[in-house]
Amino acid sequence: MSQKKIIVIGGAHGGPTAAARAREFDENAHVMLVEKKDHVSWVRAGLRYHLSGDVSHYDEIDRERAAFFTQRYRIDVHTQTEAVALDLDASYVTLKSPSGIHRHRFDSVVFAGGAASKKANIDALGGPGVTFFRNVDHLQKIRSLIEQGAKKAVVIGCGPYGLEAVAGLQGAGLAVEVIERAPRILPHFSLPAAHAAAQMLIESGAKLHLNAEIESVERVGESKRTIQLNNGTVLEADIVVVCVGMKPQTQLLQEAGAAIHPSGAVRVRETMETTLPRVYACGTAVLVPHAVTKGPWWFPQPAIAERTAQIAGRNAAVGHQGDSESMSPVAGTAVLQIGNYWIARTGLTDELARTHLGEDRIQVVTIHGYSSERWLSGEHICVRMMVDKASECVVGAEVWGSQGVARRIDLLASAIVEGWSPSRVADIDMAYLPLLGPTNDPVKEAGALSALCLKGEAHPMTTDQLLFQLQQNLDFNLLDVSQDGDYMDQWPSYAVHVPLEELRGAMVDMDKNKPVVLLSRAGRRAHLASRILLQSGFETVSYLDGGALTWRLLTQNG
Repeated sequence: MSQKKIIVIGGAHGGPTAAARAREFDENAHVMLVEKKDHVSWVRAGLRYHLSGDVSHYDEIDRERAAFFTQRYRIDVHTQTEAVALDLDASYVTLKSPSGIHRHRFDSVVFAGGAASKKANIDALGGPGVTFFRNVDHLQKIRSLIEQGAKKAVVIGCGPYGLEAVAGLQGAGLAVEVIERAPRILPHFSLPAAHAAAQMLIESGAKLHLNAEIESVERVGESKRTIQLNNGTVLEADIVVVCVGMKPQTQLLQEAGAAIHPSGAVRVRETMETTLPRVYACGTAVLVPHAVTKGPWWFPQPAIAERTAQIAGRNAAVGHQGDSESMSPVAGTAVLQIGNYWIARTGLTDELARTHLGEDRIQVVTIHGYSSERWLSGEHICVRMMVDKASECVVGAEVWGSQGVARRIDLLASAIVEGWSPSRVADIDMAYLPLLGPTNDPVKEAGALSALCLKGEAHPMTTDQLLFQLQQNLDFNLLDVSQDGDYMDQWPSYAVHVPLEELRGAMVDMDKNKPVVLLSRAGRRAHLASRILLQSGFETVSYLDGGALTWRLLTQNG
């Protein structure tokens, strides 16, 4: 019987993990790893930490090269080698290298083509001084420009990779300006979260240009650029970093007949096998099952890419007759650091939830709380929870603040994947230490309040809903129940300040048949006021979700 041969295509984006995993489950197979560049790399993220000085040398974030895989895993590594064709009938992969074109027999293939950075369609955005922010080659180019005296950088695009680039460049001491053609940043976050992130970015020292189109780029000298925007603003840059998105690199599989999603990502079964027999795929080029929609989604996130590579590598080794692994649904969890703050999301945003599940099915609750006990000078933290009223399950969440964000988003991601109800979230047994969070943690508080909404015992109103009512000139009482009325200047002139502590006395003069909307700083006092009125015979009582803090985010930034 001939030796089994497993060919892994792609020396980054999950390929090395898949090759190592294949060896782990088949010691006797011939495992070949091919990469068209001159080195393989296990690194997927962390470039910013080298620029900021947290990592002193490239090798610290990119240690595992060809010799490592050969010596530890006995993998046959071929660099400067590109897979150019896949012959399924004959079970051959055609490889192109400096030594020529060769055909290699395979028993199984793992495709880890990854995703390529999209280019800005502007002629002058090429050549020296312009780069992406995806791999060590880009990092070395930026470091070289900094060593040559670069002081100013412009980042084009403000998604997750754009923000990573900003952080790295700022950490290296550069002044950074960001160009975003949309009216907001972070398109995969909700609007409140995006506005909060924009504030964090500005506070970090970056200059943000929204609704900005590049009209012209002039090259000055060898690497500098002068960029003119459509509003007349002119930016000068020693370094331009293009972060306008990514596209899966799946042309090889497409030409071989594999099913490809409109996004460009390859469709796979839960075993990571493509629609081509014995051909698996992994990394940032594949679709994965979404825990909420149950459909395929493209999440080019390093931890998810790593898991797909582990599964693809094992299954390529054990085959259909072995003990295979399956990919579980994911919630698409992501966390970003912006200056001294963190912002994270998981599941669906409220906008996506309404699109996929229905406008009337989604309940949003916002908690502005503290990351630790307040008497320890706890820092502000915001938790937004999205619940499907039909299934009574948590379907999305966002958290932002300066401390404790990752801990809470991971908990909420588990809640989404496991299909928890908000009351189950409220009952979660969290470790307690005053420094780590209050006894009634904001996550638990969001779960408890969402549960009340499902029972009809709480009636939050979004900022958009309140703005609509104001625009329609509907007849209702607008009461600010904050203690000192510090936010009265944000509300319409006819809003009345009635502190919560005085509401029981003041409500005797109010018309119980007239709708009431309650306002406060964060929404908590307004919710308590709504409970008083509802139990006192008032027919229609709502309160502004997130209070003045969320109102200000949306009305002063949008």
